[in-house]
Amino acid sequence: MNKGTIEKLKEFDIRKSEDFELSEKYKVFYKFFEQTISGEGMAGENNYLMLWNKDDIEELNNDYEVQEFLTDIILIGSDGGDMAYGINVDGKYIEVPFIGMDDDEVIIIAENFDEFIDYVYNKI
Repeated sequence: MNKGTIEKLKEFDIRKSEDFELSEKYKVFYKFFEQTISGEGMAGENNYLMLWNKDDIEELNNDYEVQEFLTDIILIGSDGGDMAYGINVDGKYIEVPFIGMDDDEVIIIAENFDEFIDYVYNKI
């Protein structure tokens, strides 16, 4: 993470989970979690960010039936409301509504984790 990202997450409640496992159906996403943190809190003055604990990501994706509605995407958190955040198989960060979750609703918002935090931090 760059210094700008760390500064933006100063008040963020970061949770560590160093060793975690993903099943075969999610293994392709494992490499993207090396730079991703877990936790929740304010990201900027008006935005809330909840990044799921790495140990819970697979279970939550199964609960939300993500693979039924989205192609080559794993969700990693939310805005605490109706918007989900995730990573596609190319490592790009996306947002998609929980209700009406569909490939047509996916928006690529960042190329990497630092850009993702910047997007959420500055979201209006």
